[in-house]
Amino acid sequence: MIVLDPSAGTPRSTGRKLTLQFDHWCDLSGIDESVRQVNVLHCYAQRYELLQPYKEQIRHDWLRLRVPYVETDPTAVYMHVRRTDYVPGVDNPNQPERHCLAATLDDYAACLKEFPEARRLIVATDDPRDPFMDRLKTLGLPVDILGGRWDTDFLALASARWLIMPQSTYSWWAGFLGRAERIVCPIREGTHWWYGKDLRGAPAAGQRDYPNLYVYDEPERWTWLNL
Repeated sequence: MIVLDPSAGTPRSTGRKLTLQFDHWCDLSGIDESVRQVNVLHCYAQRYELLQPYKEQIRHDWLRLRVPYVETDPTAVYMHVRRTDYVPGVDNPNQPERHCLAATLDDYAACLKEFPEARRLIVATDDPRDPFMDRLKTLGLPVDILGGRWDTDFLALASARWLIMPQSTYSWWAGFLGRAERIVCPIREGTHWWYGKDLRGAPAAGQRDYPNLYVYDEPERWTWLNL
């Protein structure tokens, strides 16, 4: 049984059982075919390059949505607004290089420019009572807030035609598993995802293992706005 250091991500030997512990990057090719059981003690695995070879199985089998899509407004942009633990000074120590931060009003305004045909904004959020929701009305579109339940809101995001997502895997998975024609995500300089946007493979010596969820093989669907 081999336990990986969280920053290593490379199996160093083989056996019938393997225990993995890593942050985002793991060299899956280093796992020998003789391994029959893999136990994961800890991982985030937020690297699209790990998922990409299996994306069809993930979408259509392993994590296939088992419930029908819901009816959505084809003229509306569905937008995820994550607050709570992403808000600096609340549950977030305001270290952008280590933690995701809540997208700003300017971030969302820049994303909305990618949808000039939009007539309405429908928002999924983890905190409908946050005063930030009132500020969304300044973006120039009528705003509706979804119910706030994680499952029904997730299904609405997955069913949407147009989707704006912050740096959050909740809406990333809704976009990845869903049917959106266009997905836009703001990547502001100095934020957690910004540091990992060009990171592929093992981090260099002394470099943190940042996430990189850029879906690089579906350019017609995904737009990453470098702000």
